[in-house]
Amino acid sequence: MLRALILASSFWVFSLPLTVAAGSVAAALGAVLAVYGVSRTLQRPPFAGLRSGIILAAAVAIAVGGLLAGRLLSASAGLAGLLGPIHLFQLAETVTWFAIGFGLSIGLRGLASRHSTAGLLEILWVAAAFVMALAAHRNGMIHRPFFIGDFALMRGLDPSHILMGAGCAAVLGLSALLLGETSRRRLPYHFAVLALLCLPLLVYIRLFSLPAPRLTEELNLTGAERGGGPGQEQNPFIDGNNESESRQTPVAVVVFRDDYEPLSGTYYFRESAYSRFNGVRLDFAGREDMDQDLIKDYPQARLDAAAGTEARTEADAKVESEASSDTHPVRTTVGMLIPHRNPFGLSDPVAMQAVPNPNTLRFKRTYDVYSEAPHYDFNHLLGRRAGDPRWPTAVQEEYLKLPGDPRYRRLAEELTADLRPAYAEDPFAKVWSIKNYLDENGIYSLENVHAAAADPAASFLFGDLTGYCTHFAFAAVYLYRSLGIPARVAIGYSVPARERAGGSALLVRAVHAHAWPEIYFEGVGWAIVDPAPQRSLVDMSTAPMDSLQQLLGDMLRGDASFAEFLESQRGGAGFAAYWRALQQGLAAALLLALLLSYGVKWYRQWLARGGAAWGEANRAGAYLYAYRGVLDYLAGFGLRRQYGESREGFARRVAALSPSFPTLT
Repeated sequence: MLRALILASSFWVFSLPLTVAAGSVAAALGAVLAVYGVSRTLQRPPFAGLRSGIILAAAVAIAVGGLLAGRLLSASAGLAGLLGPIHLFQLAETVTWFAIGFGLSIGLRGLASRHSTAGLLEILWVAAAFVMALAAHRNGMIHRPFFIGDFALMRGLDPSHILMGAGCAAVLGLSALLLGETSRRRLPYHFAVLALLCLPLLVYIRLFSLPAPRLTEELNLTGAERGGGPGQEQNPFIDGNNESESRQTPVAVVVFRDDYEPLSGTYYFRESAYSRFNGVRLDFAGREDMDQDLIKDYPQARLDAAAGTEARTEADAKVESEASSDTHPVRTTVGMLIPHRNPFGLSDPVAMQAVPNPNTLRFKRTYDVYSEAPHYDFNHLLGRRAGDPRWPTAVQEEYLKLPGDPRYRRLAEELTADLRPAYAEDPFAKVWSIKNYLDENGIYSLENVHAAAADPAASFLFGDLTGYCTHFAFAAVYLYRSLGIPARVAIGYSVPARERAGGSALLVRAVHAHAWPEIYFEGVGWAIVDPAPQRSLVDMSTAPMDSLQQLLGDMLRGDASFAEFLESQRGGAGFAAYWRALQQGLAAALLLALLLSYGVKWYRQWLARGGAAWGEANRAGAYLYAYRGVLDYLAGFGLRRQYGESREGFARRVAALSPSFPTLT
């Protein structure tokens, strides 16, 4: 019965996203009948002599026959007219999945009953069934699989609770398959203890997050918090990074408190920047007077971007911005789903402020960002000087350092030689010429062979011009610096504005991790001029995730939090309240039964050790409790009466280990 229930549950979970309810029930029923059929037929004459190959062939034939029968049924016009298309479809699914559950279970159970090692196939199947059915939830997709997410959210439940229950059920089922053959009498104790051990998984989820996607790790975005210290931890140029599995992983959600549409069509969220040339490549700035616009620490209260300046209020920022038409004041709330080394914010952030975390199970950090977002086109940059006259000479020089390769300056001069006389000395005109060259000749690809070069940017720029954002950004910055234009490589996320879909929430995913060049213009600050290669060897487009974006936005939004949404759903449907009460009651009953069971065991063993006063007063029954207590002790060492073994025979068998037991018996 135990194996039948475990296999039935695995087929039921596996079939849920693939068929209707009738098909799932049929698959579970087929598994139950197959397990009982194997125990009643294949393990007894005349079928006990069948070879394993014949059993396996029969199992496959039954499953394939069910698939064919289901197709024939669904294609029958006569039956469709008689039963109706909906009922015929359900009948076809029932036949198909009953055959699949029945056939595969015969194969699994039949082989396991013949060969002990084949029992591993059962364990692998149960594990795979749960994993395949719930795999859509991985990488932070908390709204998937939809048949769980929709069911939970419509009833005011958190989908993770249902998934946690499914995971615990899988653990118990696998444990039962492992322990069922040797510890049948103690299975209730094993199940109770394992069920309680599943509870620390909740603690684990709260303490540890999902593994960081590779794309974000290589750009030094995610991982342990760095706090803005110097020292690049790894080479940002990586070869052969064409993995798509974790690209869609959500890393953060941003809620816009003020409306803002970027003229460029892309939201840029800057986290840090490579500004200082360390003799090999650009690195994080080690000077306090560089990159003062970056907020390098997470805010505990409120942090201003410029070091040593008085923090402005939100009202101050709006007043200053309204006086200027080239920026737009925007307040956003960031909820990080994966730990990041530094805080990031919509460009250009002027201050950050910590806010209460509405859901610590989901968000690693939450904070508000006050940004002076760019609100100008590129013509606004024409005629402006590059650099800031207030910079010390040493800072100015740091923003112009580059590798000693003379080819950078030669190529930059060639690309800007044909500018019209009116723009021949204009910094932005030169920058735009270099960007156009990279756009027209560069090829975007995650597969490249530049990381091993002494200067990967030179290998890219003077080689095949095939690389990804880091190559384009570093190459552009070196070309700009060779012409005396201060520039740096910013890292963070760039999200197409169309993915916001008109709402106030914006989902940031691993595929949005990006590096881009920035140039400093007097009176403007660091301006983004991002190369966009016209040719690409890899599809980096992203399908919208509107439902997940809205779900996470509701969680993060303070005025309509996810908790309030769940409460409203609970109020409309009493199912969640009853379900929660049932869970609490079952947990309490399980814990009570476990305590009582071990209490009885301890009490009997206490009697076996003497229980002096009680034994004298109840001499008539004392021997019986003492005998049971000793049985408990022996069972703890794996010594139990075998089936059909008399008490006296058992006593003689264990006499060498317990000399007094025959007398007690």
